[in-house]
Amino acid sequence: MPAGHFRKIAMIEPAMELSDGDIKEILYFLNGSILAKENLGQPSQGRYSSIGFSNDAYMGDDTVLECVFDPQGHGSVFISYNGASSNRQLLEASKIVLKNKKAAIQDGKMVCSVEFLPREVQKVPASERKKIHDLNSKGYMIQYAKGLADPHTLEKQSHGMVEGDEFYPWSTTRRVRFCENCSDKLTIVTEMQQ
Repeated sequence: MPAGHFRKIAMIEPAMELSDGDIKEILYFLNGSILAKENLGQPSQGRYSSIGFSNDAYMGDDTVLECVFDPQGHGSVFISYNGASSNRQLLEASKIVLKNKKAAIQDGKMVCSVEFLPREVQKVPASERKKIHDLNSKGYMIQYAKGLADPHTLEKQSHGMVEGDEFYPWSTTRRVRFCENCSDKLTIVTEMQQ
């Protein structure tokens, strides 16, 4: 499979009502490019928005793409890893496997886009490489989490821990496969759960 080519996937914001032709996705994958959009909320705080690729619907052993914004709306894009109870940015991997990183505020939304280069993973130091899932190998549950970040250090605060909380994560209800040669070239994920 050529580097960075995945099937087109759109994740619909939970509880969003759709009309014909009005698909407003929070996450969009096409040809290796990933675009995420999230409402900014209160700009006095730092914020983050993240997409995790997991073997199940729970945090732990997850590869994560994240955008972290300061209160002025300047953002950075990273790949990170969720352990059982923590998240750690993979700084070397972020330099190697993520290209064309953009994080900006547009129309009151955090907009994050990045090109993920799966063939470059082999160049990542082993200590970080083992924390990056091979997205071509099988289907993954997609987790969507957001939260606050320290306005000065941009250290991410834990997402919500109570179901229904604004910052409680969402997860797809089924695995989603990223592949170039799938017969269905578009997957729209509308069923997510907290």
